[in-house]
Amino acid sequence: MTDQNDAIDVIALNQAIAQIKQHSERMGLVVELHFFAGLPFAEIAALLTVDRRTILRDWTAARFEIARLLGAELIPGALQNADE
Repeated sequence: MTDQNDAIDVIALNQAIAQIKQHSERMGLVVELHFFAGLPFAEIAALLTVDRRTILRDWTAARFEIARLLGAELIPGALQNADE
């Protein structure tokens, strides 16, 4: 069974991603595809037909924006900057 606090965090994360997508659809997609779908950055780049470095920049910017929106330090664990 999922802890209620975990569910609230997922809801807050989804809301943060929705806000990011209002300003940059691609940046929001990068978060969804990497964090939720588990795709590596190279696959996301191929899927979105952009350079892998662009995806990494989007990922880095999204991490900071999510932290800002959630009023937290950079999200530990899954939202850390990963090479793949």
